Amino acid sequence: MAQVLATWQAPEFDHTPKSADWYWAVWIIVISISVISILFHDTLLAVLIIIGMLTISLLSNKPPRLIQYEINTDGIRVENILYSYEDLDCFGIEEYEGQIPKLLLKSKKLLVPYIAIPIVGFNSDSIKEILDAYMHEEKLVEPLMQKIVDFLGF
Repeated sequence: MAQVLATWQAPEFDHTPKSADWYWAVWIIVISISVISILFHDTLLAVLIIIGMLTISLLSNKPPRLIQYEINTDGIRVENILYSYEDLDCFGIEEYEGQIPKLLLKSKKLLVPYIAIPIVGFNSDSIKEILDAYMHEEKLVEPLMQKIVDFLGF
C-alpha cells in the first residue's frame, strides 16, 4: 500500500465567466471562417467548425469540478489515474505573480507529454522537497497551446 505524502483539491480548470460579447465575437469569427470554407468548396470543414464551436459554447459556462490530487510513494494520482514515477521523466514548478502555481510533470509517454497540476493549499517548496526524493527537477514551461487556450478563456 502506498504511503500518502501530500493531498489536495483544486478546480479542474480556471473558470472565467463569459459575457455575451465573448459569444458574439467567437460566433462572428466562426461564421466568417465557415463562409470562407464554403466559398472554397469545403463544406465539410465549415460543418465541422460550426459543430465544434457549438460544443464549446455549450460547455463554456460549465462550472469546474473539484479534482483530488495526491502525491504518494508510488507516484502522483490525479483523481483515479496514477502516474507512476517510472513513467515520469522529471518535474518542474511554474510560478507567476497573481496565478496559482502549477506542478508540471514531463511524461515518458508520447500521448501525454506534459501534465499540469495546480498547487492549492500547499507551499510549492514543500511539494518540491517531496518530489526531489523520487525524480529530478528541471525548468519546465507549460505548453504554448495550453497558455493560448487559458488566455482565450476556454
